[in-house]
Amino acid sequence: MEKPIIYHEVVPENNVNGAQGFQEFSTIDFVLDAPMRALKPNTIRLDFDLQVFSDVGADTRVVQTSSIGYEPRIGAHAFFSNWRTSMPQSAGLVETITDYGRWVNMLSAASMDENMVFS
Repeated sequence: MEKPIIYHEVVPENNVNGAQGFQEFSTIDFVLDAPMRALKPNTIRLDFDLQVFSDVGADTRVVQTSSIGYEPRIGAHAFFSNWRTSMPQSAGLVETITDYGRWVNMLSAASMDENMVFS
């Protein structure tokens, strides 16, 4: 008999409950705590709603007809610049990834075909 898949949902420890939410250069801290569970590689997913604001004014939202450009090989990875993983109980700091968007771009350029982007 196969065990059912169990998902855990975690909100950021420094959750922002406001109209604007997290801003550019904000730090978002997640604490994953699942006793007696193993974290499998490539199994963490971030779900979020994105609102884009204009440079003209802080309260001016960009509308659908506006042109928003980004690197297709990076996609939503461009919203994150650095990652730090630590395990306070056992190993301490495990990894630090800086220039994350650049790393994703190089990885996808080296391993993906143009037809694989957004598929």
